[in-house]
Amino acid sequence: MHHLIVENLTIKHIVARTMMAQDERVDQFIIRNCRFIGWAAADRHGRMPQGVVEDCYFHGEEGFDNSEAIQMKGCATTVQCCFFDRAGRG
Repeated sequence: MHHLIVENLTIKHIVARTMMAQDERVDQFIIRNCRFIGWAAADRHGRMPQGVVEDCYFHGEEGFDNSEAIQMKGCATTVQCCFFDRAGRG
């Protein structure tokens, strides 16, 4: 899938699972003005995406892993103007 635009969504309580087979990915995407509340980190496989995450809010909640709000392992994704609250291990 490519040229995907996701805007103005609130996504809550995301459960971890293995993501993406070796030959699958979403490439050339924009995620804009979205809220992510409570998530669990997932094992990520496949090629790294290229895209933009901007003006998003990530809020970790009790009972969720809340680590790795955005995984940036060798990818060409730009993250800009985002706010991370209780995200990551610490």
